Parts: sequence; structure tokens; C-alpha cells
Amino acid sequence: MSIEIQPVTDFPCALGEGPLWHPGEQRLYWTDIDGHRLHSWDPSSGGHQTYDTGCPVGCLGLRRGGGFVLATKRGFALWDLRGPMQIIAHPEAHKPDARFNDGAVDAAGRFWAGTYGASFDSALYRLDPGGAIERMLDAMGNELLDSPTSCRVSSGGNAAETLRVRSRLVSNPKRLVSQVSHYDGMRNELPGRPPPAD
Repeated sequence: MSIEIQPVTDFPCALGEGPLWHPGEQRLYWTDIDGHRLHSWDPSSGGHQTYDTGCPVGCLGLRRGGGFVLATKRGFALWDLRGPMQIIAHPEAHKPDARFNDGAVDAAGRFWAGTYGASFDSALYRLDPGGAIERMLDAMGNELLDSPTSCRVSSGGNAAETLRVRSRLVSNPKRLVSQVSHYDGMRNELPGRPPPAD
């Protein structure tokens, strides 16, 4: 079986991460963390747009009412790409070197995102539709995959756990991968993907 890989755009990124397909717009979005930009690309026209985020954005998710929920250096935020970004709260504001890294929306419309910093004192947080933020795991969320019933988080590219997100607490963790070297970044597009965040 032969697989051909082609770049979708030649626009350079300092640290391109977090690809997210928008089914309504039929556009691909991704973030340039170190470049402080959000990108979008239209595969039908080849059109490419960039948006200045003003800070590092680790990941983003779709909102049911339009716009995006983001995990940033300044904390969780909402943004419609037109007005100013609305910061909700930052659970690790006391750590100047920390920023949010990777994240995903679960089947209940909750946004999960993990922090990352030089001290590696990181955690996985959950932002609920009502705005409540809960610390779920003491681990760096570096790749989160979403499915209709669960999210999966890997810690620093070394291990992964399945999170049963229908419970309020993280339960029944299962090791999926051990000692995987030299990978960074995942995305799935399975049927029955979770709804956007509320």
C-alpha cells in the first residue's frame, strides 16, 4: 500500500500543532504556538488565513454556538476570531513558565487540556460547559484523542491512559502505549465524533 503525503500549505510555522477540522466551514484550523497565530485552510479553494492570537495557543475546540474554546498561555479562553479573545480563567497563573499544550472536547461538550512547563509540574484540566475548571490528573497532557465515549491522554510521549469522561472523576485508567519514542502529535477523525463544546 502506497501512501502519499502532501503539505496543505507552505506557510511556515514556528511550532505548528493541534489540527482541527471544522465540518460546518469545511476548513482546517491549527495553531502556531510559538508564532502566536491561528491558521485556517480551505481545501476547496486553497485559501489560507492567519489570525494573531497575542499569546501562545496550545489547542482549540469548536463551540456549539460558533467560535472556539482555546487553551492558551493565559488560560482557558473563548474567541470568535473577530473581537478580542475572552479569557475565562487560568488555573496555573502562579507558574510563569507554564502554558496549556494539547487538548480535546469530549462527548459531553467538556474541554480537556494539559499544561506544560520547564518544571514539568504539569496537570490535566477539564473545562465544563458552565465554566467550572477541575484538575483531573497530575500528568502532562501532550496528546489527547477523542472518541464518542472517551478521551485519551498521553504523558510526554511515553504512556497513555483512557479517561472515562461520563463520570465526574477520571476512573479506570488503562495503559495503551508504553515507551514510545520520538513522536509528538495525534489526531483522529472517527465516525461519531463528540459534539462541540457548549
